Amino acid sequence: MTAYFDAFRRYFDFSGRSTRSQYWLFTLFYAIILFAALMLDGALETDPTGEVPIIAAFVQLAHIIPALSVTVRRLHDTDRSGWFLLLGIIPVIGQIALLVFLCTRSTGPNRYDGQAGGMYQQTDVAAAIPPTGHGSTAQLDQLEKLVALKNAGTIDEVEFGRMKADLLAQQRT
Repeated sequence: MTAYFDAFRRYFDFSGRSTRSQYWLFTLFYAIILFAALMLDGALETDPTGEVPIIAAFVQLAHIIPALSVTVRRLHDTDRSGWFLLLGIIPVIGQIALLVFLCTRSTGPNRYDGQAGGMYQQTDVAAAIPPTGHGSTAQLDQLEKLVALKNAGTIDEVEFGRMKADLLAQQRT
């Protein structure tokens, strides 16, 4: 649910990145809300001719910009320009290519990291893990925090592996 609200919090933010889980959870909640709106339109018979489902139309209007921005940020996460979104207007082949891009794993650090609102900025992740002293308990605590960040989708598998290696190297010194 936080991925859905994050997309609305970053309504006009077309910079930075969004993870696969953020993108697909937003898409899932949007589909559920749209389905519920269509059911409500059918039950309330908002348009007697049945041509324009009024409630569903408002739901779609409210989601146009967040859907575009989260899709552009998802493309940034795969190190592609947001202009690749235009592939969706090409029937079948372009839509399949866009779907493949949206399902692709993150590239790790890339050219979209340093932009405002980017979720992979090193300072954000480093701030989430406070420095601790040497010892196996402190190391275990930091590893658990890294795993929590990875599971929450804040960092991807590549960045998790790099940060874990850095942590283990720090503990040896």
